[in-house]
Amino acid sequence: KRGDSGDPLNYRPLALLNTDYKVFTRILATRVSALLSMQIHPNQNGFVARRTIHGIFDLFEAAQIAVTLDNDQDEAIVLLLDFRKAYDSLDRAYVGTVLRHHEYVDRFIKAVIVCTRTLVYAS
Repeated sequence: KRGDSGDPLNYRPLALLNTDYKVFTRILATRVSALLSMQIHPNQNGFVARRTIHGIFDLFEAAQIAVTLDNDQDEAIVLLLDFRKAYDSLDRAYVGTVLRHHEYVDRFIKAVIVCTRTLVYAS
């Protein structure tokens, strides 16, 4: 990764995953992706099929233009939030709770939990 080589945040871990694991998780992701676009709020753009972050930039640019064109408007606020490394900080037990809440079948939930619990990070 680019940047200061002395900064640990500029390094990415090396992923050594079994091919079977990659195929299996791809199947799980494909099956759930059709449902996710209906369950995730339309304002959430990251990592959802057919949604891009470009819409956020368009919104930001539109807000800037609106402020410059409207002489009566002195202030405007645009708030964009991005949680860095959100997956790394995700509570894996919470994933199961959310899947149950959205009424995913137990077999699917167990498969997801097994995939997330069996990951081992070597140092």
